[in-house]
Amino acid sequence: MQISHIVPFTFLSLLFLNLDLAAQTQPPAYLKEYQSKGLPPLGQTVEFENKAAFPPQIKGQTQTDTKLEYQTAPGARAPEALATMRDTIVTDAKVRNALGKQFQYLGSEHRGAMTERGATAQAATTVMRFYSYARNRVVDVEVRDDKVVAVRLGPKGFQPAEGREEVAAAAALVRADTRYSSIVADLPARGLITPSKNGHRYLYVLFYKEKNVRPPVFRATVDMTAQKVVSTRALTQPHQ
Repeated sequence: MQISHIVPFTFLSLLFLNLDLAAQTQPPAYLKEYQSKGLPPLGQTVEFENKAAFPPQIKGQTQTDTKLEYQTAPGARAPEALATMRDTIVTDAKVRNALGKQFQYLGSEHRGAMTERGATAQAATTVMRFYSYARNRVVDVEVRDDKVVAVRLGPKGFQPAEGREEVAAAAALVRADTRYSSIVADLPARGLITPSKNGHRYLYVLFYKEKNVRPPVFRATVDMTAQKVVSTRALTQPHQ
């Protein structure tokens, strides 16, 4: 009687063991999804079609365009609303006085409503940052309920990160210079803040044959305070 119980128990044990081993050999869900997209198995050497391209394309994989989705922080304004706000606040007398005749918008920051113990909660604040080339200073403008509540000058010598519109303005100065217009007229550009010896705000601008495709073919240093190109260099022939 004991033997008759041992045989089915052994058979069931082997069956469950085989099922367990089969489950262990199956790739996890994330790996199945990874491989379903044509990506190489983990541990395999990856080769690229064009190492200079951005983003890089894996050899043998079809490149698809992916639309990035952004979520706006609660209470933050949409880009169109920010543009309208910016056009409005630069007409404010205090803001105009701080910015001077020559300036550039760098970006904005949304700050949620603050509540202090025993105090009434304040409305959310948008801080819009500009750079005044007339003063060579950062200018931060605080806006609350569509009204300018504070205008603050940054410390002397402080150079914040460049803004997208500022890079475009620097590239436009290079393209407008008759010495270089024929070289960089239709070339996409990238730029970043770079140190200067005279205290002015300098941007270093690189021009490319195609957007996001290296190497750059031309570079320029632009004095944004003086609104002029101070140095250039051709890196390769732009029309090879």
